[in-house]
Amino acid sequence: MIEELKRAGRLELTLLLAGMAVFCFALSVFRYSVTHSRLFLFLNWNLFLAFLPWAASTFVVLKSGLRKNRAAMAAMILAWILFFPNSPYILTDLFHLQERRSIPMWFDLVLNPFSHSRTWGVTLFMGALLNMMFWTIKMIKRSQ
Repeated sequence: MIEELKRAGRLELTLLLAGMAVFCFALSVFRYSVTHSRLFLFLNWNLFLAFLPWAASTFVVLKSGLRKNRAAMAAMILAWILFFPNSPYILTDLFHLQERRSIPMWFDLVLNPFSHSRTWGVTLFMGALLNMMFWTIKMIKRSQ
């Protein structure tokens, strides 16, 4: 898979997204250790769910031979369709941001995984959408 990512010029992007997900998780753990509040720990799950459609669409784009295996192709596209709506959903977590006695709001805005998870969730959303758009255009051109 790493070789395929290199050939497609996607290794750096994949490493960046994985690295930022780990960074967001680390921020979440740091916030918990400082505040002892589990309030934003759910963002780790939301970010993971945002990652799934990107991973499925990247797999579809990278595996050109997958087109011959209709069941595998259908499974990847179905995974994309099922999890894609959750990717921008992370934006709705904004309503959790408010002033709290235990921690100032600037801490949650700057250091909290809230801000970073939201940013990377939307990045994954756009990446998954663009992957499927480019793949669809490629399939249409092949069929003509």
